[in-house]
Amino acid sequence: MSTAYLDHAATTPVRDDVIAVMEPYLNATFGNPSSTHRWGQDASAALENARAKLASAIGARPSEVRFVRGGTESDNLAVIGGVRALSRPDAVPVVLVSSIEHSAVLEPAEWLEERGEAEMRVIPAFPDGTIDLAGVAGGLDERPALASAMWANNETGMLLPVDQVVSWAEGSGAIVHTDASQALGKVPLDVAQSGVDLLTATGHK
Repeated sequence: MSTAYLDHAATTPVRDDVIAVMEPYLNATFGNPSSTHRWGQDASAALENARAKLASAIGARPSEVRFVRGGTESDNLAVIGGVRALSRPDAVPVVLVSSIEHSAVLEPAEWLEERGEAEMRVIPAFPDGTIDLAGVAGGLDERPALASAMWANNETGMLLPVDQVVSWAEGSGAIVHTDASQALGKVPLDVAQSGVDLLTATGHK
């Protein structure tokens, strides 16, 4: 019986041309990019070239690109790091997350609330791609806030109105994070034009 793999939103096989590009860095140019010897410097040059290409692809500056081990770590860093950067002695930050976020966003938000480092509020997201931000963003006054809304849902493909979150944030001073793991390479994505502050992407999608 023939079969077809239809779960590419979870992960997908690496294309042959990508494997060919990566192969030299698995054996010939294998140095630690932090090392000062030739092997390390060759690897460092390749890493910075990759950083520049990725930055160009998403409308960012190379200095804004940080490579980590995967989407979960990136989401964790964005939520926890973003909230802690907002922390003030006189106000507990608010972290707003859409109801359809990946657990890599929801769990760190819950963890911060359990530790008393943030108040978590859930933004209802509806099947038609709309969200009810106004219902949960009220009453923030001058409290610092981080809002996280995924660009595209990993199960349904639904696109969230990240631009609405950005518009709200511009008036409130909130930080905006979006998990764009499912969006990169599938829909137009430009960091500068979108106005988001933090964006998660991962190569294995």
